[in-house]
Amino acid sequence: MKLIFTYILIIASLFLVTEKADISLNTTNNIRFLNKVKEFTAGEKLVLKFSNSENIPTKLYIIHIYGHTLLKPIIKSDVIYFTIPELISNKAGVIRWKLFFGSQSLSGMLKIKPQINTFKMETYLGPPSIVAGGQDFSMLVVIPTDVYDNALADSTVVNMKHQFLANEYNQMAHIKHGISYLNIFSETKTGRMLVSSECLGKNSKEFTIDVLPDIPTDFIIDFERHHEYADGNQITTLKTSILKDKYGNIISD
Repeated sequence: MKLIFTYILIIASLFLVTEKADISLNTTNNIRFLNKVKEFTAGEKLVLKFSNSENIPTKLYIIHIYGHTLLKPIIKSDVIYFTIPELISNKAGVIRWKLFFGSQSLSGMLKIKPQINTFKMETYLGPPSIVAGGQDFSMLVVIPTDVYDNALADSTVVNMKHQFLANEYNQMAHIKHGISYLNIFSETKTGRMLVSSECLGKNSKEFTIDVLPDIPTDFIIDFERHHEYADGNQITTLKTSILKDKYGNIISD
């Protein structure tokens, strides 16, 4: 029991030492992170600021969507400025940074959000033809992006619209993980379906889905010929009844 108590005291001492070291790390030499805002919108100028009253040489290392970059500082009075290149600040995602000064460092994280407007609609539809009956479907996938080609934020509403014969439909889908989609099912009739989408005032181009008849039901085969005897010139014509599916649609040529 005495040995266990001694072991607990040693572990607690180690935690206290570690905690003091972390506090010292963030306050040594009066270097502090000065940015109050940690979330930015793509396209904004992104500058990280640090206090440095003792003019200690520093380097900023960042990890971003394209890889790793080491930035040089601009020093004005007692403040160090690091400007994030536009190529990086225009892309939505997370930027992790680490400031090195002497043998110590500070670290943190920034978030860049996509713009709240649609510049382009990437739209995919397939298959282009489905079978009547309400069981078969085609999937419409829409990826709205901002001017910097960032997928819009999750939960953004996308209106999925399609028209079939006299019926018009408007259904809402929400972006999740950068994409939105909708399964468009056939009806019992055949024809051409018109499909489009809209997000934040931006419309996609129009697509079409051909709704084809289902497999035919039982039909009758009959024949015609000019006379009953075989003389080597007999011509027999085979004919069927009109082929229809179970919904009454005439089978396509």
